[in-house]
Amino acid sequence: MKQIRAMVKRAIDLKREELKNGEQDSDLLASLIQVKDETTGEGIPESLIIDESLTFLFAGHDTTSSLLSWCMSLLAHHPEVVSKIREEISTVLGDRQAKYEDLKNLPYCDNVLKETLRMRPPVPLLDRAVGEDCEVNGQTYKKGTYVYPVFIAAHFDNRYWKKPFEFRPERFSKDNKDEPKPSPFALVPFSAGSRK
Repeated sequence: MKQIRAMVKRAIDLKREELKNGEQDSDLLASLIQVKDETTGEGIPESLIIDESLTFLFAGHDTTSSLLSWCMSLLAHHPEVVSKIREEISTVLGDRQAKYEDLKNLPYCDNVLKETLRMRPPVPLLDRAVGEDCEVNGQTYKKGTYVYPVFIAAHFDNRYWKKPFEFRPERFSKDNKDEPKPSPFALVPFSAGSRK
């Protein structure tokens, strides 16, 4: 871990130098370096930048590989979805390579990824320590108690999703009037809040 942290620190130092020289950059590391505390106006401590970078480095690779693996598995069982993806990509890209700007023009592909995350979230449950004594649905939880919200249960709850056990990327289409509007917490493949 010492070597990895030192490598990330060197990357931070290089990025700070680039930013100091006026190079405009919008990557993750530049964003972390430029974050300011709303109350103090100070930048976040370097140790936090390193910790957040490591989280993105390790968790990002794991969650991305999980998403892509499950997506390929689901697509193998749904050739009709593959046909729609191919049609959309062919229409938008033709014979050229994709660019970042093309992503907004591939809504069906985006829907396929969202549906994959709904059915096979990389983070199906988390542990959380209760911050203060509280009561939820008549059950009392003492401060320090660990709870394990099982997010995936909401992903298959028919109160939020029509035919929740079917792979249906169309459910995320903006034009879809068939699907009920789910609660903001009905789809939480990476937890809620800023990681959503």
